[in-house]
Amino acid sequence: MEESASKPKKVSASEAISHIRPGDHLVIGGMAAEPQDLVKEMVEQRVRLDGITIYSSFPISEPLYGTEETHGSFFIKTFSVGSLREAIKRKQASYLPCHFSEIASLFSNGTFPLDVALIQVSPPDKDGHCSFGVSMEYYPEVIASAPLVIAEINSRMPRTYGDALIHESAFNFVVETERPLPEYRVSQPGETERTIAEFCAQLIPDGSVLQFGPGKIQSAILAGLLHKKDLGIHSGLINDPVMDLARKGSLTGETKTINREKIVCTSAIGTQKLYDFINDNPAVEFYPASYTHNISVLKKLKRFVSLNVALQVDLLGQVNSETVDGALVNGIGGMMDFVRGARASEDGKVIFCFPSSVGGGKVSRIVPSLSPGSPVTTTRADIDYLVSEFGIARLSGKTARERAEAICEIAHPDFREDLRVSINEFKYC
Repeated sequence: MEESASKPKKVSASEAISHIRPGDHLVIGGMAAEPQDLVKEMVEQRVRLDGITIYSSFPISEPLYGTEETHGSFFIKTFSVGSLREAIKRKQASYLPCHFSEIASLFSNGTFPLDVALIQVSPPDKDGHCSFGVSMEYYPEVIASAPLVIAEINSRMPRTYGDALIHESAFNFVVETERPLPEYRVSQPGETERTIAEFCAQLIPDGSVLQFGPGKIQSAILAGLLHKKDLGIHSGLINDPVMDLARKGSLTGETKTINREKIVCTSAIGTQKLYDFINDNPAVEFYPASYTHNISVLKKLKRFVSLNVALQVDLLGQVNSETVDGALVNGIGGMMDFVRGARASEDGKVIFCFPSSVGGGKVSRIVPSLSPGSPVTTTRADIDYLVSEFGIARLSGKTARERAEAICEIAHPDFREDLRVSINEFKYC
C-alpha cells in the first residue's frame, strides 16, 4: 500500500461521528484515555444515534454518555464500574462480569458485537506510529476487529514504551485535539490506612513484584514500602506513588524474571505529574491486558504479590469486593487474573486489605456470612492473608475453624465476641 493510501482522513469531530449508525455497538476508551471530543460530539448527535450500545472500562470522571441527559439514547455495558455507579442505579448501564484478561478475545471471537472503536492516541511519529499512551487495555484487539476506527489524536497524550505503538493506517478517521488528560486523585490516607500498610509491609520482602489497584489503602501500602529494596511492578495500573518508589531507589526490578528492570502495566491513572513521568520513559512499559493479566505470563514472575481490597469478608474467608448494601460499586476487573497469577507464582502471595469497620465503627466489615445477594469475588481457597488495622490473619494451611478464629482476631474489638459465638454455631467448624 502506498504511504498516501495508508494515511487516515483528518476530519472534524462532527464528521467523524456522522459515520456512526443508529444501533451500532461502540468501544470507547476508558480511564484517562477517553476520547472526550468524540464523546461530546456523539452526545450532540444522540437524537440521530438511537439505540447505541457502548462498551466502557472504569471511566475516572463522569462520562457525558452516562448522564441523565443521555438516558434512553445510549445503553452502557461496562467491565469496570468507575464513575458509572449512578448510571447503573438508573438502569442506564449494566456491569459485565468478566475477567479482564478475556475481554480482548470476547471481541475478537464475536461474543461481543462490535461496529466502531473510539480511542485516543498520541500524535504519530515520522514513521506514522502513534502511541496508546496512558492506556492499552484491550484496544489493540478491538481496533483489529472493528469495521470503523476513529482516533482522537491528542497532542497532550504521552508517548509510552513497551508494546504501545499503533500505526496510523489502522484508523479510518482521525480528529486532532489538544487537551489535558483527566486526573485521578486519591485522598490522603488516614491512621487506619497507614496502620494497614505497616502490617502489609511485613508480608512483602525485598525483591517482590507488586500488583495493586487504585485507592487510599493501596496508595498507603506503596508509600510504606520506601525502605524496601529491588521491588518490581507488574500491574494492571500504576499511580502516583510509583514515582516515589522509583525516585527513592526502592523500585529497581532487578530481580524480575521477565521484563527485568521495567515497570509493567496496561494503564496509568493519576495526576499530570504521573503522565509527565511516563512520557518517553523507557523504564515504564505498557502492554495490552492479554499480556499483563495473562496467567501464563504471571506464573513466570517470582515473589509476585497481589494486593487487593475487600469490602466484606466472612468467617469462611470469602471476599466480596463488588457490592455495598446490595449496590454495585466495583467489578471483578483484573482481580482474579492477578490472584490466580500470584498463586501460580513461586513464593507468590495473595493479600486482601480492609478497614475492620465502616460507618464510624458501627458496621463490621467482617461478618459471619456475606450479606444475601453479595457476590463471592474471591473464594476462601485463593487467599493467603487478610489484613486490617488490627493485624494479619494468615489463612493458608489452616482448617476452617482455625481460619475463622484468625479472622476474628483482626475484627474490630466491638464485634469479636459476636463473631466468636457465630463460629461455635457454624456446622462447618
